[in-house]
Amino acid sequence: MIKMLTSVYLIRVATVFQKQDVIETYLSENPSQEVLNALDTKYILFTDQSGKQIVQPNPGAYGPCWLVKHILFIDSAAGQLTALGNTKLKDTVILDRTLEKTIQQPSFDSAASIKLVKYDNDAIEYSSSASSPQFAVLSEVYYPMGWNAYVDGKKTDYVKADYFLRGVAVPAGNHKIEFKFEPSTYYTGRNISFAISIVLLLLLVATIFGKWKKSKTTV
Repeated sequence: MIKMLTSVYLIRVATVFQKQDVIETYLSENPSQEVLNALDTKYILFTDQSGKQIVQPNPGAYGPCWLVKHILFIDSAAGQLTALGNTKLKDTVILDRTLEKTIQQPSFDSAASIKLVKYDNDAIEYSSSASSPQFAVLSEVYYPMGWNAYVDGKKTDYVKADYFLRGVAVPAGNHKIEFKFEPSTYYTGRNISFAISIVLLLLLVATIFGKWKKSKTTV
């Protein structure tokens, strides 16, 4: 007999380290099935009364991305954290109240879909199809530093959804949605290095040309 869930392993988005409150509230003593599903947890590790560990598949995992039917706007971060425990996250996404004027409720479309196309460390690609505007939740921990979102190559905004995940408004039609890790410090450094290389090259050319011109004058 399984006594209780003591540990969670093989969570695809294991970088919830910066959301310790989520771990303490929903992933410790009595793990929330909703939060586990939203994290796309494929397997759960149980410990039975004898101390034996058992790995059990989690068929209810929501996958890497999904479209919601409703948006629930909540004022405070504390309220959003609490709402995670009593909200069907597959159908309803929790957003900050400040986004209510800029993000509209999705329109019902039974045929609407979104899927993961490519997943790399610094680039993630999804494809969406819908006849009306939708809202997508992505099972990736929200971390705005360095990550940019694009729809069909055009930069767009993305938001914190369900307190710690990524969310993005999806326009009607067929679209490519991309997330790219593009930290400004990296690109600034790369541009500076490129500029320095150009300057050094010009100095080298000028030096060689000066020596050549001097040798011609001597002759």
